[in-house]
Amino acid sequence: GSITRASGYAKLTQGRYQILLDREGHLTVWDILRGTVIADHQIGPQPSMIRLGAMITDGRLLVLLNDKEDLSNAGTLRRPANSRSIIVQLADRIFAISLDDGDIDWKRDLKSRWHVTITHPAVTPIVVLVKPYSYFDQPRVSHRELDVQVLDIKSGETLHKREGKTVVGQNPQVQCDIRLLPFLDQVLVNIGLERLRYSFGVEEEAPSEESDAEAASKEE
Repeated sequence: GSITRASGYAKLTQGRYQILLDREGHLTVWDILRGTVIADHQIGPQPSMIRLGAMITDGRLLVLLNDKEDLSNAGTLRRPANSRSIIVQLADRIFAISLDDGDIDWKRDLKSRWHVTITHPAVTPIVVLVKPYSYFDQPRVSHRELDVQVLDIKSGETLHKREGKTVVGQNPQVQCDIRLLPFLDQVLVNIGLERLRYSFGVEEEAPSEESDAEAASKEE
């Protein structure tokens, strides 16, 4: 069926920050506890936007925009899957707004739809994005794959990307359990049965091919 698009969108996160975005691209963020506007930006027209999401981590409000069908694998055997988790939101564009001064610290056009678990730790060096697929390599025979992309929370740049990881189960998990290991300068990311470990403050190393995939990234 057709999608009815609103003239504007609103999102309240953590019971405090009210995000307003209209079709003309006027983005406003209110701190409703203090009754003040903390950000007011023009980000460009939004003629086809269908979802507005948000999460807060590391002193930043990440505004998650989803405004198009994922056609990145049109005509191929890979078919994007969707999550039904209430703590996973969809985004193909992200705006990171500082809660200190309201500036846009960074923005990313991800070119396709990614799943974002909005329960990242309050302080974290990374943002983890996940994209599940069903892959039909034979008629009526399919297996599941997972793409993972990790962004630097300070710059929005990609620190690590892994594509086409085969996973077990008919419904691949996209919800991320992200845990900081400060005594090891590491972040542990669990996605269902998959595990990724990121090390910071060390020289960059190649990702491991072991069952616990590891990628060491040099902190900016």
